[in-house]
Amino acid sequence: MDLSEAKTILVVGCSGGGKSTLTQILSQKYDLPAVHLDIYFWQPGWTITPMDKWREKVKELTNQDKWVMDGTFSESFDLRFPAADKIIILKLPRLVCLYRAITRVFKYSKKDRRPDMAEGCDETFDFKFYQYIWTYDRKVFPKITKAIEVYNCEKKVVYLKSHEEVEFFVRGLR
Repeated sequence: MDLSEAKTILVVGCSGGGKSTLTQILSQKYDLPAVHLDIYFWQPGWTITPMDKWREKVKELTNQDKWVMDGTFSESFDLRFPAADKIIILKLPRLVCLYRAITRVFKYSKKDRRPDMAEGCDETFDFKFYQYIWTYDRKVFPKITKAIEVYNCEKKVVYLKSHEEVEFFVRGLR
């Protein structure tokens, strides 16, 4: 796939679906700044940024000339979907996402924070988070499809539904 003309790429999908990894790959391939929204949304101790400040930050980030941005955060679709030249939706099976989210607890310790995560947000076993992943297809994914329709984004969307599809997609980047 040729994304070389895209200056703004949005990567959305379920937690554990590989958004941050794909964002890093696209950032390096096309020399676009990687923007991991988790860093801006979460404050230390997994505290949520107040919505007015959050939306202000998202506006600031999407107003940049170039970016590849990851994060679902449906409350800011109205800002991000129209601003993106290309939208990549990772729709991996929930068991894959759940497995990856659980294994992150073992991979990243308190002293070795994920590079795409905010300071003071250590990986822990979190039943509510795993429940979010489990119910994502029913509760969150419909918001993505609705945003695609509302913001007339059908022509700029790429769906990737498995690890193999993601690998094939990455190998085919020009």
